[in-house]
Amino acid sequence: MPQGEIKLKTSMKPEEDDPSTARYINFLKEGLEKAKEYLAQ
Repeated sequence: MPQGEIKLKTSMKPEEDDPSTARYINFLKEGLEKAKEYLAQ
């Protein structure tokens, strides 16, 4: 994973948003990670 991407994820603070938005962002991030693992095989 590119370093810039990790920095972006850590600098984002979803807890500052409303809870439903934070959950949605976390859901998208998890899906993205699973897709990356799948494509990396």
